[in-house]
Amino acid sequence: MGRELVIHALSRAKDLGVRRVGIGMIAQDTELKDWYRRIGFTEGETKAFPHLPFGVTFMSYDLEKGMPKSRY
Repeated sequence: MGRELVIHALSRAKDLGVRRVGIGMIAQDTELKDWYRRIGFTEGETKAFPHLPFGVTFMSYDLEKGMPKSRY
């Protein structure tokens, strides 16, 4: 279900003319990063923020390369 929600959000963004969608997540959450990679997101930089006890990894999806496949 989560994959379908992400695909829906990407589709809506594309309909609105967005070219790239970005997300940020806890850097140590390798399972979540792998999940987004399987959808087609690419990993960018990881940043430290003084007010957070963890690093934040940024990932993005290029909507101009097409949409991920739905499982349904």
